[in-house]
Amino acid sequence: MGWQFVEDDDDEDQDAGQAGKPADLPAPARKHLKKVETELAAAKKALEDLQKEKRTATVQDTVKAKGYDPKVAGFIPATADSPEAVEKWLEDNGSMFTKTVTESVSESTTAGPDALSPELMAELAKLTAVTAEGMSPTKMQSMRALIEGTNSKEELDKLLAMASKARL
Repeated sequence: MGWQFVEDDDDEDQDAGQAGKPADLPAPARKHLKKVETELAAAKKALEDLQKEKRTATVQDTVKAKGYDPKVAGFIPATADSPEAVEKWLEDNGSMFTKTVTESVSESTTAGPDALSPELMAELAKLTAVTAEGMSPTKMQSMRALIEGTNSKEELDKLLAMASKARL
């Protein structure tokens, strides 16, 4: 028959597997372990929040720097977390979004009347007449037609005299 061995290694397996269980630790060690686990969970949560904030700031800054509306940042996937990745995504998908046009106020307001065309100047004169004298453009147009329809100085004087008496 031979040698028959009955190995009894169950004790060693149980000791090795149960040594890390909190139930086998003394009460002060269990209390400290629970405190450390709570602190670790809080630290992980804080790290996750900081990483989210950093990614959001990075994405928004890159989107603004590229000339897009900051709302575009909401469409950029979470995998793009570096400025280079955001730029790459904008190069690939930026055609779906319009870039914002920034014009400085000083450039648009420093153009004087010399920069306006004669047609715009005429329209500006009409607008000024309407606001200053209270005439509507239709009254101005009819008055202009009457003035242009005169054939002599006497007709024009008669028209002007009549216009000065009547409220336009």
